[in-house]
Amino acid sequence: VDNIIEAAKLLLNEKDIHFNLIGTGFEYDAVRKKVDKEEINNISFQGWLEYDALPKAISDMDICLGVFGNTLKTDLVIPNKVYHYAACEKIILTKSTMAIKEVFTDGENIFLINEAPETIARNILKIKKDYNNYRLIGKKAAKLMRDKYNPQAIAKIFLSAIGNI
Repeated sequence: VDNIIEAAKLLLNEKDIHFNLIGTGFEYDAVRKKVDKEEINNISFQGWLEYDALPKAISDMDICLGVFGNTLKTDLVIPNKVYHYAACEKIILTKSTMAIKEVFTDGENIFLINEAPETIARNILKIKKDYNNYRLIGKKAAKLMRDKYNPQAIAKIFLSAIGNI
């Protein structure tokens, strides 16, 4: 979240770019205090949302940000939110990791970058400039979810895996 906050600071002069942070993770209080103290006015906090409310919240976003941490966990997992964003046909911008690359393809159904705030900000501006063309990336992400991560496809993967035990 720190890298996203720093990217938001770099984009303060872009009056039509606003960051909406959802959730109340373990850093929530510290992040809120930092944003308030530094008067970063292009960030809103939506707090915790019920699972059923997530699709509506996601549908209101133009670009969805994944993870940009510097931890081993960040590099080893694909967070559920990335799958949710993909299912909702959203443009996803996230850190390039081996885990993400196991499912998604950079430039085809996701945008993979490094975690530097400057890189995040620069890519948000790039997508904003040519938003309608980049929307196709979100549509391809949704197609990937429908084709390869539907209940039947997941069941086949599971059955194949236990068949090899």
